[in-house]
Amino acid sequence: MSEIVTHRRTRQLKGQLTDLNLRNMTTRDRPYKVADGNGLYVLVSPTGLRAWRWKYRFAGREKVLPLGSYPDVSLAEARAARDDAREMVLAGIDPVEERRDAKLALLAAHENSFEAVARAWHNVWAEGKHPRYTDDVMGRLERNVFPNIGHKPVAHIEPKNIVRMMERIQGRGANDIARRVRNTCSQVFRFAITRGLTARNPSSEFKPSDARAAPLVVPVDDKGRAAPVRPASVPGACSPGDDPPPQERGAARPCQYALSERTAVRGARQ
Repeated sequence: MSEIVTHRRTRQLKGQLTDLNLRNMTTRDRPYKVADGNGLYVLVSPTGLRAWRWKYRFAGREKVLPLGSYPDVSLAEARAARDDAREMVLAGIDPVEERRDAKLALLAAHENSFEAVARAWHNVWAEGKHPRYTDDVMGRLERNVFPNIGHKPVAHIEPKNIVRMMERIQGRGANDIARRVRNTCSQVFRFAITRGLTARNPSSEFKPSDARAAPLVVPVDDKGRAAPVRPASVPGACSPGDDPPPQERGAARPCQYALSERTAVRGARQ
């Protein structure tokens, strides 16, 4: 049972199909239609595919809107989709054109993603430059930028997205990389502006100092002084007298990277 809204009245239309009918439909040499009601029908192909279709008229022309296939789209879902599409027609919207526009918008967003635009910029920018330098720039984008904002449409990226990305990089202690990445992103946005893909450069709307990683939290003792960081407090670290197993000799030891008390205090003040 589905409710159909018309300009004059609301009336109940009982569909002709049932799930049992749909499951028991047989194939023929040629595709054939089985109507459900109010323009909704199922198109049965020789391969056994049962495709939902809704036939309607818009601007004096007969059109057909695909609504998926059974059983992926159930009978109730097909009727609900038919009713939604009918509401669009009554509102003066062509559902076929609306769906086509949505697909084009999605395709345009993918083609104008930051990664796609950045690669196009790189192809132009890299001309005449040393391959090692251009490879380094692309490598920084692939490691630091694309995983964060590469999927976003270039026109939808905000300064906060760039700041958060920089803070993640700074959290690794790579402050210089964060600064270089911001400069490269700014060039990509300027490239996008000249191509009409966006109207702003979010990388230029803040200072590098506005992006700061979370401060280092240094343990303190009961007198408020920085507590020394001992090798034993570092997971997997070894004591100065420990001797690594023979298979690990010659490799860097965790205790070599343990922070001293002076290093911890200096890092907290930066």
